[in-house]
This record gives sequence, structure tokens and C-alpha cells, in this order.
Amino acid sequence: MNVIAFDTECSRDFGTHCEMCSFGYVVADSQLSVEISRKCYIKASKPTGRQKKAMRTPYEKFSNAPEYPSIYPALKDIFDQGDTIFISHSPETDFRYICCMNRRYGQAQVNCKAYDILTVVRNYADIPNYSLSGIMHTFGLKYNRKEENADAKACIEILRYICREERTSLEQLLSVCGHGAVVDSEVINHRTLLKFKQERLNKYYDRQPKKDGKFKGFSFSIAESFEGQKIEIGFHIAETITHYGGKLTRKVSDSQVFVWDGNMDSKRLESVNVNNEPIEVITTDQLFSSDYVPKKEDGGSEKGEFDEYLRATKYVDYDDPAVRDIADRLRSSSDGELSLINNTFRFVRDNVRHSWDAQDRKVTVTASQVLREGTGICWAKSNLLAALLRANGIPAGFSYQRIWFGDSPKDGYVIHGLNSVYLKCLNRWVRLDARGNKPGIDAQFSVYEEKLAFYAAREGEIDYNDNHPDPDPSLMKVLEENDDAIIMCTQALPDHLSY
Repeated sequence: MNVIAFDTECSRDFGTHCEMCSFGYVVADSQLSVEISRKCYIKASKPTGRQKKAMRTPYEKFSNAPEYPSIYPALKDIFDQGDTIFISHSPETDFRYICCMNRRYGQAQVNCKAYDILTVVRNYADIPNYSLSGIMHTFGLKYNRKEENADAKACIEILRYICREERTSLEQLLSVCGHGAVVDSEVINHRTLLKFKQERLNKYYDRQPKKDGKFKGFSFSIAESFEGQKIEIGFHIAETITHYGGKLTRKVSDSQVFVWDGNMDSKRLESVNVNNEPIEVITTDQLFSSDYVPKKEDGGSEKGEFDEYLRATKYVDYDDPAVRDIADRLRSSSDGELSLINNTFRFVRDNVRHSWDAQDRKVTVTASQVLREGTGICWAKSNLLAALLRANGIPAGFSYQRIWFGDSPKDGYVIHGLNSVYLKCLNRWVRLDARGNKPGIDAQFSVYEEKLAFYAAREGEIDYNDNHPDPDPSLMKVLEENDDAIIMCTQALPDHLSY
């Protein structure tokens, strides 16, 4: 086993643009005796400003040195060595420099894991100064900063000192440090290359829009993931917006349209929900659609379009004080439309027991009865969810499925009820199923793809995919004519609708 300590130096370092001017390394055996010490100089620009003061390598040494492609094969051979422990006093910085140089000259990235000597020392001792010179001074070791490969040699000296003082092997010492002391070049490469892409994406922000195009006069903001793990989609979004005359802005409050990634925890989505001016929320599918055009401020739905889905009725009795009180509490604890819908859905799904699951014989019908008794079958629970949403001005309707009653078609079919909900910010209806979860059933709030209790895809099952302002009358009649929920569920549930 060998130990290789390495170090790099740059004459220019501007984050994603750097010019590495030297790469030094020291090879030691398993007893930490130095066998090889070499330093490669790389042609780079003359340092200026603070970088000039920090430089240890004279400019004359690298001003006429070979360019990086000539050095790269030897550098890669070093990192490709097997049965080797790599160590550095700043591996994150070293790997970033190497990544930038490889990208600049079109070379393959190195793949290496290196121990950070400073982290190793922190696991060993509590000392006042964790800089390389401070550690060497504390341990009583000689450190000549001007010596060639001084930092790499210091790493070896520190390891030898700790192993000697602790009477342990290098492998045992490093095993105690664990993964927290290890820096993976792949992680640094990914982080560095992402910064390159973010710099490229930044050029689209606040770019002067074209004079013509269907997005002319509109500013767009995007979810933060499109600047991070989904940045490739972010490029496509930015190109589409600017191509059609729109403007990409960083501030959500300055935009009329927000391109959402579907993540409910998006911080920028929260900004949309609390913004004083309405912001249209769209998905990437909508943005890339050939027929999409942003809504004008005075556009939207005609007055009265949702009246039927907002009114209080016999079964959706949100004028009941108890229902109204819960609706008010849900609104006060929510941040915007999507948060309110999600919180209301979860309240009904999780706090009202499904009569069959709980084996509760009480039969409830209206929203207020369901809330008061804390139980109900799916038809009744959908009345409560519709009532709580309508009480807060959110259009809600009713949808149905015909599903197996048991484990096969031979057991017959029943009608399952759920809700349709209109999302103003997305200008679309979605379906939510507040039946209640249990093993095998996992209904969730989702705006991209339905996550329902049942999918009505088996033999004889039907998903009506309907949207009614009122619950099916025949189903309400069944609830009103029965006084034992368990008997009703086993003997009286219909397999068809009366609409």
C-alpha cells in the first residue's frame, strides 16, 4: 500500500475559471517513509492582486512550462493507482482546480477519494489552530512553507506523528475518522460542473426580450430545481421563454408566470402563494405546448362559471358553524391556495375514520354530521372535503369509480366516491381521494399525476372520471335510509350511479 499526498496551486482563481500552475505530490510507503517527491509546473497567466501575494511558486517557474494537456496523462496515472491512500490539506479545492482544467481542455475527469488532513486532525486532537502551519507548530514539527511540496510533505509528517503517538496503524487511524474525512472527486466534479451550467443559465436572466412573440410583455420565474438538479430542463425553459419574446426574471414577485416543478416544498412556490398580485402557475408541459399563451390580467374564467361548485347545499352544509370554524382554522394555518387544499385534504383523510376500516356502525351523510361524528364512508367524507374547500372559496365537486367489492369480480362491484378540486393557480381540475389510507392504499395530494385510493383498472371496473357539483342522489338516499354502517356496507351498496 502507498500513500500519496498531493497539492495544487493556481495563478488565477475565479470560481469556475482557474489556471492551475503546479501540481505536486509525495509518495510514501505503508510506514509513511517518503520515497518520491515531484512537482509539475503548468503554463498559466501571471498572478495579480491578492492571488499574487498568496503565490508560493515564482512566476518564472511556470511562465514557459508545458501546457496542461501535456501534464494530464501523468496526473491521471497518479490518481488511477490502486491500493493507495490519497490525502491533501485541501482536497475540495484541489479537485475543483483539476475539474476546471479538465473541462477547459476537454480531458476526462479524475475519479479519486482523498482524506482531508485537517479533518483527520480534528478527530484526533483539540488544538487552537487547524491550519497546516498551526498543526505542524502544535505538534512540534518543522514546516518550511517555501520548500518544494511543503504541504504534501507536511500531510505525511502529520500522519506519521499521530500514528506514532497513538501507537496505531494508518488504516486504523483513518477508519476511526470514517467517511466524514473523505472528499470524493465525483461530488466535487458534479458541484463544479453545475456551477458552469448555472453561469450559462444566468445569461438568460433579464435578457432583453424579442420584439415579437406570444410571450411578449410577460415575465417568467422558475422553480429552484430548474437551476439545480433539473438544470438541463432549465435551459430548455429559458430558451423557450426568450424565443417567444418573454423575459426570465429571478424574482417571483416580478413575474406574471411561474414555471413549477411539482414540488410542494418549493420556496418559490410559497412566494407565488403569498404574492399580492396573482401569478399564473404552469407546468413545463404547458410551457412547451404549442398552443399555450399566458393569461392576461383581465382574462380568466367568466363570472359564475364555478358557482355550482361553490354553493352550500343540504349535504355540503358549510354554513354549519362547526364546519365553518374548521375551514377558518385550515385557512389561517396555510400559505396560499395549494397549501390550503393540501391541508384540507389531509385533515379529512387522516382525521375522519372510514366507517368500514374502523368498524364504526354510525351512518353519517352531511358534511356537518361527518365532522361531528368523526366517521363516514367515502361518499360522506367527500361531502366534508367539498364543504371545507367551498367554505374557503375553492371550487369542489364529486367524482366516482366502480370498483370490486372484494378480491375478484365474483364478489360484485360498488361505487367509490372522491372529489374534484379546481386549482386556480394552475387553471385545472384535479381529483383527490380522502377515503383514508391503510396498508395497500396510499392516496396523496398530487397535481401532476393522480394518487388515488383505487385506480379502477381491473376487470369490470370503471373510472367515470366525472365532475359533478352535487353528490349522486341515489347514494345519498342509501345513506339516509340506513342506520348501521357495517350492515349497509355488506348489503346495501349500489354498483351504479343515478346521474
